[in-house]
Amino acid sequence: MTKLTWTSEKVMIGELYDYEDNPRVIKEQDFKDLVKSIKTDGYHEILLVDTDNTIISGNNRKRALLNAGYKVSDLIDVRKPNRKLTKEEFQRINIQANTHHGKFDFEILANTFDVDKLIEWKVELPKIDFKPLKEKTDEVSECCPECKRPLKRAKNG
Repeated sequence: MTKLTWTSEKVMIGELYDYEDNPRVIKEQDFKDLVKSIKTDGYHEILLVDTDNTIISGNNRKRALLNAGYKVSDLIDVRKPNRKLTKEEFQRINIQANTHHGKFDFEILANTFDVDKLIEWKVELPKIDFKPLKEKTDEVSECCPECKRPLKRAKNG
């Protein structure tokens, strides 16, 4: 069988066919957020389609494009294989394209991005029990072992 390669093509939205057995679902609020994202940032996550224009990955994006004001006659970029996919290839790519393999480096996120924006952008952040930090001082308080009165000693270093 010929090795798969992918190329970009322009296709009218109305010529794209939903995958009838697509296992991906989207909650109503997430769909509204997707439409808002397309209105704000434009179409930038390219759909994957088979040679017959059946959508492998991007069924919800296609619907969101139409809800965002795109027309069925609008041309969009899609990625298409060099040959018809087998049923197994289609299903495998459908699942893999809709599964995020990578993970975020939360240290970089915490130090580089605004947390409120990450939440707005639907990044799933780890649940952290934040406890207030004690105020740092240059002195360390201890108690006298005999009288239990506080002692103040300069911090080393």
